Amino acid sequence: MLIPSSILIVLSAVGLIHLSVHLINMGKYSVHYLKFKQFPLTKEEETISLLREDLNQKNQKIETLEQETEKMTLALLKHLS
Repeated sequence: MLIPSSILIVLSAVGLIHLSVHLINMGKYSVHYLKFKQFPLTKEEETISLLREDLNQKNQKIETLEQETEKMTLALLKHLS
């Protein structure tokens, strides 16, 4: 049983496209891993991770503002006494 060459050409084109999509995705995952030292997460996990990072940054900012407020309060108390 011989397969017509036109069908072979179409199937090989589909196979090459499929292979190229997988190679591109593998490249994207590799670049992401090299950049972030972890593989890409699902949308929910990535959202949670971004929210945690944002929360940590805001907590650090709050701490620095509290320290500045404490310093200003101590300076004001020294000035008044």
